[in-house]
Amino acid sequence: MSSCAQALAKCVVSGTAFLDVEAVVVDGSLAPELLQLLLERTRAALTGCNWEGLFAPDRDVFLKA
Repeated sequence: MSSCAQALAKCVVSGTAFLDVEAVVVDGSLAPELLQLLLERTRAALTGCNWEGLFAPDRDVFLKA
């Protein structure tokens, strides 16, 4: 799960280099508990990423309702 969250965080940061991102929607066929855990770990991983020169979205990662 940690490596998945790290990879997802890198994708989010990379995406902001060429897109004006306000939010990232994460959804899938995971159990709700696993999806929530993935989001929590991804949020934590995003805090450790280098955002220099990039616009960090106000809202990190949101679970699609």
